[in-house]
Amino acid sequence: MSTTKIVLLVLAGVMALVFAGCTALVVGVGKAVDDEVSGQPKKVPGKGADDGKSAALGRDTVRLNNGLEVAPGIPEKYSPDESAASTGAFNYKVRVTFANNGDKDVDLNLATIKATTDGGATKEIVDSVNNVGMLNGGTLAPGQTTKMTFGFSTETKPTYVNVDVTPGLFKAAHFTYKF
Repeated sequence: MSTTKIVLLVLAGVMALVFAGCTALVVGVGKAVDDEVSGQPKKVPGKGADDGKSAALGRDTVRLNNGLEVAPGIPEKYSPDESAASTGAFNYKVRVTFANNGDKDVDLNLATIKATTDGGATKEIVDSVNNVGMLNGGTLAPGQTTKMTFGFSTETKPTYVNVDVTPGLFKAAHFTYKF
């Protein structure tokens, strides 16, 4: 057998192994994510301000099917540090409580908040001095609770805010608030 044929056979074998490994990894990760996000989030108590389509900020808790409960407070006006990013004329912070009532650890390092308002472009504030908008959730063990503070800003005063809290790869929990 010639050297060229041997090299081609070895390369084909290596490529087949790489493809099989990547396929197994993608299928495994996809299954794990599907297991965590299947089903719909459920409000615990109360009814949201938009006839129950969203939970109410400061009043409702949303339970995801992995047992994680998400409960944001009412938006509060605040003055970001001068070094904060994405600030506007009207700045708010929302403190979100995460409670792991499931039976597995939950990674909150990728938790995010997305706010939309009628106050124009809505930006997410990152203010390291006041610990607002910082990705610092860590791993939440079963039975543990933690709080994270997120911020948003607008150029004109909003009359409402809709907030989606997404704890990592899970489905978003939807909340609304009328100022």
